Amino acid sequence: AALDDIESLDKLVAELHPQANYLATAEAVLPPDHLWVKRVKKERTEVLARVMDPKARTASGFRQQIAPKLSNLKEDYATAYLGLHQQARLGVNDDKSKIEL
Repeated sequence: AALDDIESLDKLVAELHPQANYLATAEAVLPPDHLWVKRVKKERTEVLARVMDPKARTASGFRQQIAPKLSNLKEDYATAYLGLHQQARLGVNDDKSKIEL
Protein backbone atom coordinates (compact mmCIF):
# COMPACT_ATOMS: atom_id res chain seq x y z
CA ALA A 1 0.00 0.00 0.00
CA ALA A 2 2.81 2.43 0.84
CA LEU A 3 4.56 1.65 -2.44
CA ASP A 4 1.31 2.28 -4.32
CA ASP A 5 0.97 5.65 -2.56
CA ILE A 6 4.52 6.59 -3.51
CA GLU A 7 4.02 5.56 -7.12
CA SER A 8 0.73 7.44 -7.30
CA LEU A 9 2.29 10.57 -5.80
CA ASP A 10 5.26 10.31 -8.18
CA LYS A 11 2.89 10.08 -11.15
CA LEU A 12 0.89 13.05 -9.90
CA VAL A 13 4.02 15.16 -9.44
CA ALA A 14 5.17 14.26 -12.96
CA GLU A 15 1.79 15.32 -14.36
CA LEU A 16 1.60 18.62 -12.48
CA HIS A 17 5.26 19.63 -12.64
CA PRO A 18 5.27 21.41 -16.04
CA GLN A 19 2.35 23.68 -15.16
CA ALA A 20 3.52 24.20 -11.59
CA ASN A 21 6.98 25.15 -12.83
CA TYR A 22 5.49 27.59 -15.35
CA LEU A 23 3.37 29.20 -12.65
CA ALA A 24 6.35 29.51 -10.30
CA THR A 25 8.30 31.31 -13.02
CA ALA A 26 5.30 33.50 -13.82
CA GLU A 27 4.98 34.39 -10.16
CA ALA A 28 8.57 35.64 -10.15
CA VAL A 29 7.92 37.86 -13.19
CA LEU A 30 4.95 39.80 -11.84
CA PRO A 31 5.20 42.35 -9.02
CA PRO A 32 4.74 40.71 -5.58
CA ASP A 33 1.68 42.84 -4.81
CA HIS A 34 -0.14 41.93 -8.04
CA LEU A 35 -3.56 40.32 -7.54
CA TRP A 36 -2.59 37.33 -9.70
CA VAL A 37 0.41 36.60 -7.45
CA LYS A 38 -1.83 36.65 -4.39
CA ARG A 39 -4.27 34.33 -6.14
CA VAL A 40 -1.59 31.86 -7.23
CA LYS A 41 -0.24 31.70 -3.67
CA LYS A 42 -3.72 30.94 -2.33
CA GLU A 43 -4.35 28.27 -4.97
CA ARG A 44 -0.93 26.71 -4.36
CA THR A 45 -1.66 26.40 -0.64
CA GLU A 46 -4.99 24.73 -1.37
CA VAL A 47 -3.59 22.35 -4.00
CA LEU A 48 -0.62 21.36 -1.83
CA ALA A 49 -2.93 20.63 1.10
CA ARG A 50 -4.98 18.34 -1.11
CA VAL A 51 -1.90 16.68 -2.62
CA MET A 52 -0.53 15.97 0.86
CA ASP A 53 -3.83 14.37 1.92
CA PRO A 54 -3.76 10.73 0.71
CA LYS A 55 -7.56 10.48 0.68
CA ALA A 56 -7.98 13.68 -1.32
CA ARG A 57 -5.34 12.90 -3.93
CA THR A 58 -6.66 9.38 -4.53
CA ALA A 59 -10.27 10.54 -4.75
CA SER A 60 -12.08 10.15 -8.03
CA GLY A 61 -11.77 13.29 -10.12
CA PHE A 62 -8.86 14.79 -8.18
CA ARG A 63 -6.68 15.32 -11.25
CA GLN A 64 -9.66 16.61 -13.23
CA GLN A 65 -10.22 19.26 -10.55
CA ILE A 66 -6.60 20.38 -10.30
CA ALA A 67 -5.74 20.59 -14.01
CA PRO A 68 -8.35 23.26 -14.88
CA LYS A 69 -7.27 25.39 -11.90
CA LEU A 70 -3.68 25.38 -13.14
CA SER A 71 -4.76 26.07 -16.72
CA ASN A 72 -6.92 29.00 -15.60
CA LEU A 73 -4.03 30.45 -13.62
CA LYS A 74 -1.80 30.14 -16.68
CA GLU A 75 -4.33 31.91 -18.92
CA ASP A 76 -4.92 34.63 -16.34
CA TYR A 77 -1.16 35.15 -16.03
CA ALA A 78 -0.91 35.78 -19.77
CA THR A 79 -3.68 38.37 -19.50
CA ALA A 80 -2.06 40.03 -16.49
CA TYR A 81 1.36 40.07 -18.15
CA LEU A 82 0.02 41.59 -21.35
CA GLY A 83 -1.82 44.24 -19.35
CA LEU A 84 1.35 45.23 -17.50
CA HIS A 85 3.34 45.16 -20.74
CA GLN A 86 0.89 47.51 -22.45
CA GLN A 87 1.03 49.90 -19.49
CA ALA A 88 4.82 49.95 -19.54
CA ARG A 89 5.21 50.14 -23.32
CA LEU A 90 5.87 53.47 -24.98
CA GLY A 91 3.16 54.65 -27.31
CA VAL A 92 3.78 56.78 -30.40
CA ASN A 93 3.38 60.02 -28.43
CA ASP A 94 5.60 58.73 -25.62
CA ASP A 95 8.28 57.77 -28.12
CA LYS A 96 8.24 61.31 -29.58
CA SER A 97 8.64 62.74 -26.07
CA LYS A 98 11.59 60.44 -25.47
CA ILE A 99 13.28 61.62 -28.66
CA GLU A 100 12.80 65.25 -27.66
CA LEU A 101 14.55 64.61 -24.36
